[in-house]
Amino acid sequence: MPTSSMPTSSLPTADSDADNATSTFAAKRALRKTIKSSLSALTPDVKRSQSARVCRTVLDRGALNLIDSLPSSSAICLYLACDQLNEVDAGEILEHVFSSREDLRVYLPRVLDRDSNMHFLRVYGHDRYDVVPPFGIREPTLVGRDGVAREDVLGEAGLAVVFMPGLGFGKGGERLGRGGGYYDKFLEGWRAGVG
Repeated sequence: MPTSSMPTSSLPTADSDADNATSTFAAKRALRKTIKSSLSALTPDVKRSQSARVCRTVLDRGALNLIDSLPSSSAICLYLACDQLNEVDAGEILEHVFSSREDLRVYLPRVLDRDSNMHFLRVYGHDRYDVVPPFGIREPTLVGRDGVAREDVLGEAGLAVVFMPGLGFGKGGERLGRGGGYYDKFLEGWRAGVG
């Protein structure tokens, strides 16, 4: 009977997995606190400049122009920035889509409850939004101007891009959110719906 040359003391255990999860959670919490402090120290002019830089990177004609390269009728998820949360304002991207890519289907998030459930609902041009406390986040109304319930992107196979706010991003595209799990849960539900 073959035996492992690895000492049993180095094999993962439930306790070591729990310790790793606890230390990862603590590290993320500390990093969130540091980033929030740095963001709150930025002036409004610096925040606008940083947001414009992000939007130019996405829309730049000289680089990969992500939006203009999408096939017709692709679905794209964006968000409306919340000033209180110091999010990057992606409004320039949204304006570009509405003004020059009317063939794309645009969806914006609406939080359903405090259990991290969020859906993305279809919007058209300058639509109606609810302002939701406590942060004043703008979200699409449940019903459009035509009185019809909005289309939900869940289960939509043509979803091409999801723009997400975040506190920080790694060079490899890793995202550090605010810790609520809303975007993680949405993506998991979307994958399950189209899988």
